[in-house]
Amino acid sequence: MKNNKRKKLHSPHGGDNKKWYIFPKDVKNVECLPLIWDIMEGFLSQVNQIKRTDVPKRINPLECRNFYDLCIQVGIHAYKRQYLSINTIEKRLRYARFMERYKVPIDFFNLTLENVTEHFDDRIDENAGLSALRHEKKTIRMFLKSFGRWDKTWNENIDLPKEISSEENRYIPFPSTVYKLCHAKYSDDEYENNLLQTIVFIGFNFGMRPPSEIVNLTTDDVIINDDGNGYLILTEDKKRGKKRNAYPHKKSVLSSFVFKTPYNYLVHWRSKVVNSKSGNALFLRPDGSPVTEYYLRDRITPVFKQICANKSVSLYTMRHTFATYYYDTTKDIRKTAKRLGHKKTDTVDTYVHVLEGLRNQINDNRSLFSQALRQPKTVGGKSEKRDILPNNKMSRRFSPVKDYGPAEI
Repeated sequence: MKNNKRKKLHSPHGGDNKKWYIFPKDVKNVECLPLIWDIMEGFLSQVNQIKRTDVPKRINPLECRNFYDLCIQVGIHAYKRQYLSINTIEKRLRYARFMERYKVPIDFFNLTLENVTEHFDDRIDENAGLSALRHEKKTIRMFLKSFGRWDKTWNENIDLPKEISSEENRYIPFPSTVYKLCHAKYSDDEYENNLLQTIVFIGFNFGMRPPSEIVNLTTDDVIINDDGNGYLILTEDKKRGKKRNAYPHKKSVLSSFVFKTPYNYLVHWRSKVVNSKSGNALFLRPDGSPVTEYYLRDRITPVFKQICANKSVSLYTMRHTFATYYYDTTKDIRKTAKRLGHKKTDTVDTYVHVLEGLRNQINDNRSLFSQALRQPKTVGGKSEKRDILPNNKMSRRFSPVKDYGPAEI
């Protein structure tokens, strides 16, 4: 869509709850498939203006004018009626857009079991990843629930390959590799390189769900006391905005100037780019705007794949690695699960097996976190250099948090 049409999505319909779905009348049929950010812009501009009681239990797809219209209606239904998070809705609409233009396309206006089965058969013959296939099936389910058509028949007839045990395919990098990832070159721009190194360092040492919980961080979410102790407040999109506190396994990964810590970034780097576009977002791009999920994937994942030489590596590798290393430190599955924001330990059991494989090959009694932070010279590592020399160590302390981050006093 053109920019002028995108701007019209923010039309002044606020407060009108009589119509469950608000769509600008001046947006005509879209001939080309809309981009995901066009769809999400239209969805976000309207979702909070509509009451749940005004959203019908069923949507008639044939009443939608185009794929753009259909996605927004389904997205609003998924949020208000199916209780899916915005992050989940965006992911599934992104898959819907892919499935709509695939060589064996899905006709979302007329979903039939024959059409869906044909699509999945071709995707499986193409050796599509099981994770992608699962997301596509969940996308079909989200649309069918919006149409009031989802039942056991669909679930039983959309067959996917059996999942390989996560113990066999989980990739966890060795501490020496984590050290390289934290010190890799992600950009020629000095600020951007330090920004991305900081995000990678925090990802490996705090275990938040990437990229959403990283993108959601604000300056208000960084709690650091005068003695350097503190924690991060994480917002879980997966659980509809639920908050949880992430305490560091070692306070130096939160407040030391030696490493790429949140404290280091706030005091030394963020102030270099902050402007009117920043708000109170913690991590800012070089132009001062908050980082986005796409921004992090585009700049971090390729470097990860190059250094790890593993196609399955992704931003989520940071969380999986943290879980394995944290279990190595605590030897407590329940504590590890709670630290990750899980109520059950099922998803953590696999890390026990992975940890045994790592430990059998590492001739170092230090914790895996310590090895990743400081690599001995015997494996070619060098001690981390300070980003800046602090004055009187922790003498730079925080005043109460303002819109643009803590100030020095």
